[in-house]
Amino acid sequence: MLKLKFINWWSNGNDDFFKKFIENYMNIKTEIVDNNPDILFFSVFNKISPHQYVKNNPNIKIKVFFTGEDTTSRSSRGCGSDHYYVNFADISLGFKNIIHPNYIRFPLWITYINIEKFNMGRTCLPFNKLDNFKSNGYNDTLFCSIVSNHDSNNTRTKIIESLSKYKKINVGGGIANLLKKNNIPIIVKGAGKSINDKQNYLKKFKFNICSESSISDGYITEKLFECIIGGCIPIYYCDDNVMIEPEILNNDFIIKYNNNNIDSAVHKIKELDTNKEIYNKFIAQKPLNDNAYSEIIKCYDLLKSKLLQLFESKKLIYHN
Repeated sequence: MLKLKFINWWSNGNDDFFKKFIENYMNIKTEIVDNNPDILFFSVFNKISPHQYVKNNPNIKIKVFFTGEDTTSRSSRGCGSDHYYVNFADISLGFKNIIHPNYIRFPLWITYINIEKFNMGRTCLPFNKLDNFKSNGYNDTLFCSIVSNHDSNNTRTKIIESLSKYKKINVGGGIANLLKKNNIPIIVKGAGKSINDKQNYLKKFKFNICSESSISDGYITEKLFECIIGGCIPIYYCDDNVMIEPEILNNDFIIKYNNNNIDSAVHKIKELDTNKEIYNKFIAQKPLNDNAYSEIIKCYDLLKSKLLQLFESKKLIYHN
């Protein structure tokens, strides 16, 4: 049995993807401990020094760093971790495209999507719903929603302002206060606090603005995937020439915009909203590429292989 510890994490690790990964994908039993774990997982939340923790717990064999935060954004909780601890951690995981022997690209959304066979992600975000998109419908749905707490990097307000001149947007989260302050007409309707609540909320809409709070190369979280699983057409902020997870997603299924091309994006949204034939043709596309499943498994296998190599090199003894 492997002993695990999570520090600077968003939870104690008991129900975490990486714990389940070791148990469900690698078939190794684990337990969470307070001191002297075999494997230390650490992230960017809180300010416990991982260096000091390792010094105080000499039995640690493997150190794994993970972040889903945009470490280039000043408003991010991960700001300042641009080095990703690649020279300290045995494995460093994140969204960036970094070439380093200790680094594996493992964006946050991979830890959210739940391939049912392995049951490691969020149960309300099943891969099957992502792979078999079912729209919420043309006639019996509300127009568009957004669920967000802020717009610190101005990636959301302008599209909402422009669309609101056509139809009001349903807004959940703290961003509603900013929009009201700017006299943008919206419908304030809470989406609940859990991911399950958000999925139930998304089922009511035709479109969803699921943009990230900041723009950085490779930075993709769960928002876009939640939108598609929720049955909405995604509206997503990005630079004109950016391909979003091209190995996984059919980018033709995403309505892309930025603050320089909002008019053309709004025109496309209006066209889909008013023309059922064009809408049906659009949603007939598959959101995922044909090889999406195998690409996710490649990420799993790369992490598994790296861990097994470390188990051997660090002479880590465990029992299934």
